[in-house]
Amino acid sequence: MFIEDSELLKKMTEDYADPETAPEMYRECCWMVEKRGSVGETVFHICYLVNTTTHTFLGRRLLKWFPKLINDVYLSEEYYGENVLHMSVVGEDPTMVKYLLEQGVNIHERCSGAFFTPDDQKSSRTDNKNWENADVCIKTTYPGYVAWGEYPLTFAAVLSQEECYRLILAKGANHDLVDENGNSVTHIMVINNNMKMFDMAVDIDREVYWQIGNVCCSAYPIEELDSINPTTGELNTQSGLNLIVFGRLVEHIDLIEGVVVDLLQVKWKSFIKKIFLSTTPPLPSNMTGNTATLSSLSTTPSAFYNSTESSIFDEMGITTTRDENLTTETMAMTTTTALPTTKLKSTKKIIIRRDKTDKPCFLHTYDTNLQKARGLAEIILVIWALMYLLSCVREATFVPFKIFIENMQLCPSRVFLPHCFEDVLAIIAMLFTGFYFLFFCRGFKLTGPFVIMIYRMLASDLLRFGTIYFIFVMGFSQAFYIIFQSYDSSSSHPMPSPIESIIAIFLMSLGSFGTIWNSLISTDHTLLGKFHCFVFIAIVVVLLVNLLIAMMGDTYTKIAEIKNEWMRQWARTVLIVERGISSKERLRNQNIYSERMSTGKKAMVMKQTMSEDQLEEIKDIIEMKVSHRRNINRRRDKFGYESDSLIGLDLADANVIAPDAAEDEENPYS
Repeated sequence: MFIEDSELLKKMTEDYADPETAPEMYRECCWMVEKRGSVGETVFHICYLVNTTTHTFLGRRLLKWFPKLINDVYLSEEYYGENVLHMSVVGEDPTMVKYLLEQGVNIHERCSGAFFTPDDQKSSRTDNKNWENADVCIKTTYPGYVAWGEYPLTFAAVLSQEECYRLILAKGANHDLVDENGNSVTHIMVINNNMKMFDMAVDIDREVYWQIGNVCCSAYPIEELDSINPTTGELNTQSGLNLIVFGRLVEHIDLIEGVVVDLLQVKWKSFIKKIFLSTTPPLPSNMTGNTATLSSLSTTPSAFYNSTESSIFDEMGITTTRDENLTTETMAMTTTTALPTTKLKSTKKIIIRRDKTDKPCFLHTYDTNLQKARGLAEIILVIWALMYLLSCVREATFVPFKIFIENMQLCPSRVFLPHCFEDVLAIIAMLFTGFYFLFFCRGFKLTGPFVIMIYRMLASDLLRFGTIYFIFVMGFSQAFYIIFQSYDSSSSHPMPSPIESIIAIFLMSLGSFGTIWNSLISTDHTLLGKFHCFVFIAIVVVLLVNLLIAMMGDTYTKIAEIKNEWMRQWARTVLIVERGISSKERLRNQNIYSERMSTGKKAMVMKQTMSEDQLEEIKDIIEMKVSHRRNINRRRDKFGYESDSLIGLDLADANVIAPDAAEDEENPYS
């Protein structure tokens, strides 16, 4: 189909016929579209792609005669939006970057082609007639080699081109612009684990209030760094802090330093610590109440009813037997009474029928002190449950409805009195309540590293060991079951069923193999059975168990060597607690620990002690400014004119030292 026959083109022409009424729907092109290469490139792009001395000179000549060529971009789906500034940054050529900036290249051009899209988003790319860039599925883990954030500034940051980054930023680039996935420069640095450029991107936007010696007081903007939206108070899942803390890579741990740690500590001291400590005491009290309640249930429902009925008839001298011929619907009881009298000595048979609905609940008896204590514990648990439900209702006002429904699906089972089901839930609740204590232990430096080690060992080492262990246990258990089919002894059968054989082999792997070994004598395959025992002990008990111990030791060593691993787990605890409060409360607490900069942005004021390297860098920047001012004056005196380029006069990070009011010719601020 020819482009003239395209229905989409006709529709676009009808809706946006006039470029003056809809300028955002049009792009100015200097080079004719039909005269371009196979991927929408021009000869000007080829000059910067080859990047030899001859081609660079040719590109400058073309730009002199056709200045609008500088903003032509690739037009193909693969490389759409890439201009010569992107190419110069990738070529690591600061001189060419400076030249293009002076010629007026678009510093906010977005290259959003498929080549620059994460691999897991390429299949979801769809065109939209309402804007220039393609729509993609926002769920991504950022795989691929060139997912660098679309803008020339982020390209320079990802490639650690510090000089190019400063040049583009000095020209007026906005480092708060986000790509299709909502990531700014700091986000891209976190995704690519670039600690150096992350610190630089954060430091450049700060405001320095004062500096004495190596102590500096400055304000860092938190709009893109903090996990709380500074306007609405909603959680910002694309913030730098959230990406660092919940990042899956080990390299993300290296980013938990400097400003990130200070922000976490400010959050912790201002409101997180108070909420965390207030939620900790209810857990032990709840577990204590559960333990007291469940441990005081000394009888099962059937035992309670039987013991109650027996005690009543025993006092009356009546012996009871159950009539098996009667249905359970009427709960009939057949009793035989022996009533001795002076006039008549005989045995009378009395049938007592009691309806099922007349049977009282076995939990409604509070006769003994233990049962009264259980009643008190039940009252405490009911109050605690009501408080928890009220907190859930409050949380439902700012938590997504789907998550709230998932939490509310755990309804109390006692409403319907299914005793067996209730016992199962009670066992599970008591089991996992103890494990929940580990979450609170993770927030303290004394116990946090050990909790992390337990999590890692359960998730990796024990899972791999369990898979291999299961294979060996299943094989040996069925082999031993076949061997014990010929078991002939008056003692109990060690493996009466296949399921029992699995349990027996599991106990055998724990060292309890004396019973199995002695029972092999009573089978027809004694020699073969003992050979199986030897092989099983050698492989499972000796090899696999010691291999598990070695893997756990290796995991322990790796975690112990990572200095900031506990810090990341503590940071996750901080952000998890932060999610449990409302947006208004989050915004109010953010206003407490933040200040307003001169630009109106929220910032965090910090006092820092600068290192020797930072002081040397500041000194070098001042010397560069002084030298630059001297060169300007020398050219003015010698040639009568000076360069009209502003690049270099406003170097990034030059505001580290406060201006001096002294009238000094060598002072760069005078």
